[in-house]
Amino acid sequence: MKFRLFATGLILLTTRSLFAEEVPDYFTQPTEVPDQREWETGAQPLPPIADIVAKPAQPFPVYGIYLWGDEYQKAHAEIEKMGVRSIRLSGPTSEAEEALLIAAEKGVEVMFTVSNATERERKKGVRWNRPAYESDEAYLEAMSESFNGFLDEYGPNGALYAGTGFESPIRAIEILNEPNYQYMIPDRMPREEVEAEREALYAKVLPMMSEIIYSHPNTLPIVGFSCGGGGATRADFRFVEGVYEKSEAGLHETYDIFSTHPYMKGAPPEAYKIKSWGPVAMSKNLAEMRAFLSEQGAEKPVWFTEVGWEIGHEYGGRYDVPDKRKPEMLTPELHGAFVVRMYLWAMRLGVERVFIMHLHDTDNYNGGLMTRSSLKWRPAAFAIQNLIQRMPNPKLIAALSDGEGDSYIYEFISDYTQDSPNHVVVAWNVLGPTEVEIPVSGTEIKIYDMVGNEKVLPVLEGKVKVTIGPYPLYIDSVSAP
Repeated sequence: MKFRLFATGLILLTTRSLFAEEVPDYFTQPTEVPDQREWETGAQPLPPIADIVAKPAQPFPVYGIYLWGDEYQKAHAEIEKMGVRSIRLSGPTSEAEEALLIAAEKGVEVMFTVSNATERERKKGVRWNRPAYESDEAYLEAMSESFNGFLDEYGPNGALYAGTGFESPIRAIEILNEPNYQYMIPDRMPREEVEAEREALYAKVLPMMSEIIYSHPNTLPIVGFSCGGGGATRADFRFVEGVYEKSEAGLHETYDIFSTHPYMKGAPPEAYKIKSWGPVAMSKNLAEMRAFLSEQGAEKPVWFTEVGWEIGHEYGGRYDVPDKRKPEMLTPELHGAFVVRMYLWAMRLGVERVFIMHLHDTDNYNGGLMTRSSLKWRPAAFAIQNLIQRMPNPKLIAALSDGEGDSYIYEFISDYTQDSPNHVVVAWNVLGPTEVEIPVSGTEIKIYDMVGNEKVLPVLEGKVKVTIGPYPLYIDSVSAP
């Protein structure tokens, strides 16, 4: 299908809040200014749309959230209202037991990130990174105990579920969090030296833990690598390449899912972050990563197990960040737009899960979907709820615009589990606002803004004319082919 672009005047948006009595509409589109946060737009290295359309639908949609077990226990009702059915849990397992039972009861899918320390060691205050141990062997032995204990208690047929009638909600187990960063071996200089040590150690960790997990009666699929730096820094590629160089043959057989964390540090998900060595985009980095993994025989499903954006302290963010990070901060409205566009963008990239960082502001990161004390929703939570209501079980079927003129317009089956599902077109322009015409049927059509406000527009000569920008619009009940 084809669409037409129309030049329009620039429209500046006054910042508004969903905390007002009336939910504002997001049909009025803002203008993004790339140089404010050091990014630019440009052609994206995308996988062929035919390949993405041909991929089978997933039993769980891409929409996920990252949080800790006790947070899910307290906020699960709000997460259910949003419609999210896939979560990443981390932290002490003792704090997640009730959360796992709640997830099992509600049919929520869990990916659990298991760290490299037993509960017993944590209670003693023992650090769980490599310097806490005398040798690599001692560190790996502690990890083995931790992973075996985790599977005994929480894997399929684990002790936690005995007599409950519930099955384990854990879909996959992630081996460590960002092992290419300080969590496995702390930072020090020179950087090249410590990075090489991390690569060499993870080249031992992944095969050994996979042997334990695959041989355990309560086995689970393995999420490997979970790298930091998959977006604006490209640190994940250095780590993966280094681990493969330092590993024995067959590393591709030690994990089932590849994961990375493509933070863009204030730039939109579809943009290029400008770095001293050149522009970097998550799509470009992912394409190069997939090509490298393919050479290693490791063509795996890809999950983004952590990614997000921050709002400024002046908009309610918990933390007042250092001056050097302030250009990366967003308004709550743009934060919501970037989050839902991340889900949509992931589907175009063929990524199966995205876990947004984080349910609440945490670790000096103002990425929360709701406030911690009151659980009051930010715009991002409303935007996620609307996205899932529009497309609860989506299947991408066509690209009407794959970035031409910075416009992204995609057609989805809204719920592939239905016999006669609606088709929904989702449209946005990175810089906006831009007027486009989209082919539809009938004499009028409903459109929805980012949080679910609706309008009815006339259809003229088989097309509807809409103004798109950074806030995605949804065109409902598009004629099915």
